[in-house]
Amino acid sequence: MSKKNEQNLKKANYLVCVNAEEYSEVALHFTCHLAKKNNGSILLLHVIEPADFQTIGMIAEKMRKEKHAESQELLNELAGKAKEWSGIMPIVMVREGLIEDEIIAVVEEDPTIKMLVTGVSSESSKKSKIIPPIVSAIGSKLKIPMLIVPGTLTNEEMELVA
Repeated sequence: MSKKNEQNLKKANYLVCVNAEEYSEVALHFTCHLAKKNNGSILLLHVIEPADFQTIGMIAEKMRKEKHAESQELLNELAGKAKEWSGIMPIVMVREGLIEDEIIAVVEEDPTIKMLVTGVSSESSKKSKIIPPIVSAIGSKLKIPMLIVPGTLTNEEMELVA
């Protein structure tokens, strides 16, 4: 194995699952502290879940394109914030499917990912579309640690903990 490949495998690479909720931004901000401190990199993942109903071809395709555009806009905004907070420009990724399946797939496809980070709603974890699937469906399938960041964490607390 080359020296560069060895360094990449040792580097702290963080997968952050995000959506448009505030707790996702808090999780990203916390990850920025970790990545900066550990000379790591950040991969932002947003999963577009399948529609619950069948729609006619052209309408379904239009809806799919709109969701992709919204996802890309969200990821671009969060990537800009990550760059501002840490000096690190994250890699962004949009996937379609069930959240738990896509998280597992991304981790399996990229052996450099060392930790999965996600946020949880400050109001209730029941509002989170990320936490329940992770805990129940993939917790035992991942070979990396998971970090769940509370949405109420302040900047001062992040600096103390990260």
